[in-house]
Amino acid sequence: MWRLVTAMFILCSVALASPAVAEDGATRDAATQTTTTTAATPTTIRVVNKAAGPVTLDRSFGPAQPFSIVALDGDLGAHVSLDEQDDAKTGGWIEMCECACGPTPCPECEAPAVVEVVLAPGEAYELPWSGQLRREVQHPMGGICFETFTPPAGRYEISACTTRKKCGKAKVSLPSEEGIEIALRGAP
Repeated sequence: MWRLVTAMFILCSVALASPAVAEDGATRDAATQTTTTTAATPTTIRVVNKAAGPVTLDRSFGPAQPFSIVALDGDLGAHVSLDEQDDAKTGGWIEMCECACGPTPCPECEAPAVVEVVLAPGEAYELPWSGQLRREVQHPMGGICFETFTPPAGRYEISACTTRKKCGKAKVSLPSEEGIEIALRGAP
């Protein structure tokens, strides 16, 4: 019992000392009692094949799978990715298997079918992005779930990688209403 109370006190102390990012994008700092609100700004991320031959993107786990994001002005923490929604090629897998946090954790699922997109030179792949990120967290009942949040305003690097691990990168300031373009160059 004593260990449980101590652990709860430590967790509460850490939570109060750190700014929290809510789903509405508000950053609340309990120490200073200040609130900063940043709303998610939807945009489109476009990957253009500028290589000499075709390139392949794997999007089996969802339309945002080829992408990653890194904060250049701070740390987003571990297990953060672009938020994404199911489309015609995912068949409900994201909603079911990478679900939002709620009363129960996400079910354990088999890996989805392989879905690849082949881009000829000059072709593009577009991801309509909500402007939000998601974080994989441990559910209190075991398993995992995903929390969505609006990234703090700042500089970021968004990458898109092919199945051959060739990556293109774009440095952007978020929030941004302008589309984001990433060029894939070099040998396919």
